[in-house]
Amino acid sequence: MRNQYLTAAITSGISSTTANSCATVDPKSVFRSISHKFIIVTTDNLDIPQSHHYQLLLWLGFKPSKIYQTLFESVENFAMIIRSENSYSRLPLYPMTSDGIKSAIENNLPLAYHRLQPWLPIIEKETKFNLNQFLSNDDFCEITYDAFISLPQPITKAQAFSFLISEMYMRHLQDSNEKDLYYRNRSKRYLCPTKEFIKVDNFEIVPMSIVIPEEIIKAYSNPPRIVSDFLHKTNGKVFGRICSTPSRCQNPQNLSYIPGRETAFVFGPETVRTLLLHKKPYEILLELGMLPEGIHDKCCIRKHVYWLILLCQDLLGSELNIYEATWQGIVTATKDMYPEAYNDLLVHLEEIKATRIEVFERMAQFRFIDVLAFRDSPNYFSYQRFCNLPQPRKAWQVRLFLYCEFRVLELFTGDGYTKLEDGKIGEKEYLCRNYNLSKLDRSQYVILPLSVDVPDEVMKQFGKLTH
Repeated sequence: MRNQYLTAAITSGISSTTANSCATVDPKSVFRSISHKFIIVTTDNLDIPQSHHYQLLLWLGFKPSKIYQTLFESVENFAMIIRSENSYSRLPLYPMTSDGIKSAIENNLPLAYHRLQPWLPIIEKETKFNLNQFLSNDDFCEITYDAFISLPQPITKAQAFSFLISEMYMRHLQDSNEKDLYYRNRSKRYLCPTKEFIKVDNFEIVPMSIVIPEEIIKAYSNPPRIVSDFLHKTNGKVFGRICSTPSRCQNPQNLSYIPGRETAFVFGPETVRTLLLHKKPYEILLELGMLPEGIHDKCCIRKHVYWLILLCQDLLGSELNIYEATWQGIVTATKDMYPEAYNDLLVHLEEIKATRIEVFERMAQFRFIDVLAFRDSPNYFSYQRFCNLPQPRKAWQVRLFLYCEFRVLELFTGDGYTKLEDGKIGEKEYLCRNYNLSKLDRSQYVILPLSVDVPDEVMKQFGKLTH
């Protein structure tokens, strides 16, 4: 009977999810990110539900900060790598114990072992009962194998300890964060030389779909820093949008998740430089015109999650057409994207600008907002349905087309700014195509999770958090 061993690796390229929430992976990139001399492997004799993939990464030596940075800043993904061994490919495995770590170094890294030898007994004795106190020491820093070998001799105790933590996963000998892991007491862990594990070709590569706990996102997310870096990289020409998805394992695929929608409103560089750099996520949502009841419904009732998407117009070149959210911008966008509706809009533009939605609704004999959720309804004026209308087309029909296709709703004023429900003027607003992010180059956009704290008074008003 063959033994099977499992590890995980970062895969380069865009992290994405399919319709059934299964993450995709680039097989060619699986081993490029493994820079350590050793990897942690575990026996593959356990059931691994998708809901425990995050815990599996912790069990295999990945730190929460690294998982967050990989998924949301580098926009890469993880894959499980399963290898079967037979009599011709025995893997050198070392138990995840103090003795196992020493044997792994002695047998595979003789230069490092020679440098470490004076300090190993002392470090083992001092860390036996409280390893975590050393992890918080100011002298601790990340030291890889190459950096360790390059240090002048004799090395210090702090340098030896930093190497053992960084390269040899010594923190996992005593880590309180692992006491409740799903995999504890289910499978053993071993250190395996990386070059030996990847030496053969008989691997099974299984893409992972990671659901990071919201408390981890809250702890490690730093939108102002990432926004600032992207602004610097793009010379400040950045547009953005906040959207939502049902869960963290479903990254946004488009600027708007609404099926069939061709356009989306975005905010511009003015908002990116001010609002995003100085406000908390909940405050940002309010400033962009979202209502407390709606935010509460998404976060606390439906358990949806929010994301920030940033686009760079210069990096996208001519592909990214941005229109000001003015009546003239709507006219230009209609000409470019909906040419058969262009002349009808010109004919009725002044009437549309001067007439309230309620007047057009009386002409149509239904409320416009009631049809937005029903694209199959004959009252929903998609572009195709609008083009099928007989000539001459009426003003209310043109207005309903703008309502459905552009989402030019009741609060649209045509002056280029959002209008809040209380009548205040909000942020400067733009319009663009509802881009499929997977078809854009990775350098052209950023996707960040937003951890939204709904205030207690809002939860008391609209209903308490249910989880």
